[in-house]
Amino acid sequence: MLLPPDLNPAGILIYLRKSRTDDPALSVSETLAKHEQMLDEWCGRNLGGRVPEENRFREVVSGETVAARPELRKLLHLIEQPQYQAVLTVDPQRLSRGDLEDIGRLTKLFRYTGTRIITLQGIFDLEDARDRDYFSRELMRGNDYLEYQKRIMANGRALSAENGNYLGSCPPFGYVRTKLRIGRRWAHTLEMMPEDAETVRLIFQMYASGSGAAAICARLNASGISPQKGARWTPPTIYGMLDNPVYIGMVKWQARRTVRTVEDGAVIRHTEHRREYPVYPGRHPAIIDEALWKAVRERRDARSIPRKNLSGRLKNPLSGLLCCECGCSMIRRPYHGRCADRLQCPNMKTCGNASCTLDEMLMHLERILRRCIMDFPVSLQSSSAAEYDAHDTYLKRLRARCAALDAKERGLWEKYAEGMPQGVFAELLAVNQAERVQAGELLRQAEAEKVPVCTAQEGSFHAALAALHGNVSADLLNAMLKCCISRIEYRRERGARTGRGWEMRAIRLRIELRL
Repeated sequence: MLLPPDLNPAGILIYLRKSRTDDPALSVSETLAKHEQMLDEWCGRNLGGRVPEENRFREVVSGETVAARPELRKLLHLIEQPQYQAVLTVDPQRLSRGDLEDIGRLTKLFRYTGTRIITLQGIFDLEDARDRDYFSRELMRGNDYLEYQKRIMANGRALSAENGNYLGSCPPFGYVRTKLRIGRRWAHTLEMMPEDAETVRLIFQMYASGSGAAAICARLNASGISPQKGARWTPPTIYGMLDNPVYIGMVKWQARRTVRTVEDGAVIRHTEHRREYPVYPGRHPAIIDEALWKAVRERRDARSIPRKNLSGRLKNPLSGLLCCECGCSMIRRPYHGRCADRLQCPNMKTCGNASCTLDEMLMHLERILRRCIMDFPVSLQSSSAAEYDAHDTYLKRLRARCAALDAKERGLWEKYAEGMPQGVFAELLAVNQAERVQAGELLRQAEAEKVPVCTAQEGSFHAALAALHGNVSADLLNAMLKCCISRIEYRRERGARTGRGWEMRAIRLRIELRL
């Protein structure tokens, strides 16, 4: 396939990504710089110029699918514009090594936008059946190689765990990561830290003798012993240590793993916490003996409640938002029907903050969001001239969007006349017309009233308020609240015990809004 006669460097988009087949000794930046030099030399030889910097997309952090590659998504959005005629990359597999769904999506986008794919080996015009077939096969070979590599690496990790190597990225408290030379290879394992190991023994001995996790935390915090993460010891940290077989010289394998399920036609990834998982003898020294471990396990089995949320799905709608005044993130404590679930600080015995029910907190947030929405008209009346200029820019973008959709519809009709399948044409036309109607409605509303752009933020507050009233999942409510709230700081003093129970004190919140 020959180059288009009117092709110039300004009409080319460059896409760069590091692959598994590249030299592992080179970093991502070094690999991208090497590939960029090769593509610049190609442009100099064939086009006599250099592609502008704004047309270069460097994928520093990439995943397997198109959805996991933000720079590629930006590029795919730009090829809808007629001034971009081609995408230049080292080889087709740089664009995707995803599954058949990704391959089909890329093929359609490049085919129906008329964008050519230029590589160092050749040029692909996906309107041509032979080029389209070769391009799809090349992407499929990349996906096959990726799946093969993943199987090889998974088998290698499993064998490494069976041999007693520690594969975790973060060592548990009491150890540091180290390497052992075994023959011609290095084995990853753990090295004991004597001072921290004494703390680990103290924790196990106190629990085996009858102390609870809160009492152990109070003892450690009062002694000035720092945990591995955070400023203070918390009960979840203690329980995690008591359940970790690494302290008796073992290594665990796939205690948590990612599983994929289909929900509403979409593939969803969840982290699954397994009750039973393989455990192998490790190369590292044990900190506690078998007798102490057995005593702790017997007490843990007798007192623990089986975990019900094994799917790893979000249960706390305020996760990542609500924190205690002491700085700890507040957790949701379920009571499994005995009473309402409560939000509490894991360090509540030392910070002095009382807990509250989840319903109480959501009611407070509802009142705050309502007050914010009432304040929006006031802020709009006092808006500056700069805000109105921004609104004019918003109008221009809407008009440009409508014009682009009209041009896209004309292009679809031309493709249909040239032989595009009727089913594909009808689907693309319906999507384009729906987007055109939506853009036209937004344009009419924007032209009817001179409203600054901040109404979009007001819409996020309305959506979050509606989600508080609706029967939505915890993860969806969490995502909608994070659109208008960045942080919630909680304070509630403990009340005194009365003849009717505990005196309830007022909740004080300090909320940072996204305005």
